[in-house]
Amino acid sequence: MRRTKAERARIAADSMMPGVIVADIARKHGSTRWQTYDWRKQIRKGNPVVPESAAALPMFAEPVAEDRSTSCSSQIRSKMYSEG
Repeated sequence: MRRTKAERARIAADSMMPGVIVADIARKHGSTRWQTYDWRKQIRKGNPVVPESAAALPMFAEPVAEDRSTSCSSQIRSKMYSEG
């Protein structure tokens, strides 16, 4: 199966997520783990398999912290204790 540059980049990026197994990602997309490792290597060498416009985008989402004092569980707990 011939894949576009964008498809190869997406598969390689999926395989770089923490905790994933490259073989599982490759199987999911119908490729081999060796193809996926090659696409990852190309990205790391600076030979992106994506168009320059996509390569300039941030690779990771910005982390967001939740204020525990306003979470649902704390609101439920305070309601349970006040109804006591």
